[in-house]
Amino acid sequence: VALSISLTAIISLICVFTIPFIVLTSVEFLGGTQITQNISLFSMSRDMFLIVTVPVILGMIFRKAAYSVTLKLEPIAKKISILLFILVLLGAIVAERENVVSYFAQAGLVTFVLNLVMMVVAYYIAQLLASGTKQKKCITIECGLQNGTLAIFVATSIFGGGMYVIPAATYSL
Repeated sequence: VALSISLTAIISLICVFTIPFIVLTSVEFLGGTQITQNISLFSMSRDMFLIVTVPVILGMIFRKAAYSVTLKLEPIAKKISILLFILVLLGAIVAERENVVSYFAQAGLVTFVLNLVMMVVAYYIAQLLASGTKQKKCITIECGLQNGTLAIFVATSIFGGGMYVIPAATYSL
């Protein structure tokens, strides 16, 4: 749990700066004409900080302040987080239900291979940095989950969802 929270906190802080920069400097390559609104690097960083980093920091503070309560709530929190992730994923799929099969046919194999490659890379990096098998597995899984969640955020906040959510959804699946 500590490793997972640490990775989430570190990745959350880094992605606040790197993802907006990468996306906004690559807009033309990504099909910049489809962006639904004028988004600045600052506003995207702020939104990512509020959505990704603040909940992690609040969770860490709550765990430190009320450790025994967090131990009792942890099983419930895990179930709630899984449910919320599934709801976001289903929401993305339902929003594009007319096109979901063709989108999955187009993006499914590519995103599956990308996810596998990233998880293998994460595993071997973890092998250099982590001390045990459980830590290596945790880092590998965190890499897959973090990337899918961030992809859904970027697809909905910058591109307004639509077909851009489908690769994120297939990656997450």
